[in-house]
Amino acid sequence: MGARFFELLMADLPGGFARTLVERMPLIYAEAHESVVSDPRFGEPEARYLHGHMRRALVESALREVATSFGVDVDMRRADGVGGPEHVALRIGRFRFTACHVDHITGFPRESRYRGQYSLINEHAAQVQLFPTPSSPGDAAIYGIVIHSETADDKARLGTLSIGFPNVACDDWLEAPIPIVDLADAQDRPAGPESGSGEPTPKWKRGAGKKASGE
Repeated sequence: MGARFFELLMADLPGGFARTLVERMPLIYAEAHESVVSDPRFGEPEARYLHGHMRRALVESALREVATSFGVDVDMRRADGVGGPEHVALRIGRFRFTACHVDHITGFPRESRYRGQYSLINEHAAQVQLFPTPSSPGDAAIYGIVIHSETADDKARLGTLSIGFPNVACDDWLEAPIPIVDLADAQDRPAGPESGSGEPTPKWKRGAGKKASGE
């Protein structure tokens, strides 16, 4: 039986990377909210409008900083054939990651040209050998999205932080998103004698959540 995404991530993510994200993201959520609501230049409508933009900017900056500190490849990319703001794309082993805010824990990112382009590489991820595809994402074999959202009652508090893997159509998850805190906890535990040395291969299952949202 093939291994699931969790084992693949454990094999490829640098030690401490997941824990650093778990520690940084709550601080980013608090800072993003405080920076707009406490600015005397903005009323409530302006602060509400700016909040998402500030949060996105801080998350993208932190991802770039954290990735660089762990020696991870970082690209600043735009969707092919269109303009728009640049986004941070991380390349770690077999994975390419971008980040996206969703409105709630079961939310799915809203339609995006670049996420749609990247998701095409997941066409090959279920094969025993993870073949690269000749598409814009390059030679990464699996595309994942770092999804994050606030708590239901407080936009200044981080509610969820997970990694989800979209299907080729980029309208549903290949399996339920994986909480990054679970990866961090697993990386913190010493490897046991049962740890195998074989190359893991993914096994897919359908996940839940099609409500579009996010940046």
